[in-house]
Amino acid sequence: MKKLTLEKLAPYLSHKIKFMSPCDGPQEITGMTDLSHVSYYDNETDAGDDIHIEDVELILYPLEYLTKEIEVNGERFVPIDKINKLYADGGLEFIIHNEVIEEKNHTGSFFHLNPNCYPYYIIKKLYEWHFAINIPEELYINKAII
Repeated sequence: MKKLTLEKLAPYLSHKIKFMSPCDGPQEITGMTDLSHVSYYDNETDAGDDIHIEDVELILYPLEYLTKEIEVNGERFVPIDKINKLYADGGLEFIIHNEVIEEKNHTGSFFHLNPNCYPYYIIKKLYEWHFAINIPEELYINKAII
């Protein structure tokens, strides 16, 4: 079974990313206690705690939600439309039509993209909006369904 790594988690750390705590439900990651543990603050118990990175299930949007309405910080929008308004070059249209690759295997389908092929500002927005960038489905919980 695959496990989350620091390499996959790091781009999300500055974007108020949440994970599903086995005991406490959705929790926001507040930092790192060391290179293998993330910290979080549980408002209900009024206490901080940490969890091993390998046990973290991030709460993210799958890439197929680029064309669906999502909610980020109380604002509802369609990411592809917002990107196209912010960046006149329409960069994500290229991602949607040419570079999002659907892979089918024994576990089902998942979508991924190569962040090295796109301008940094687009990839940064996708991390900010909590999209699963090259993270297999089994390592995250679909934010749209919780």
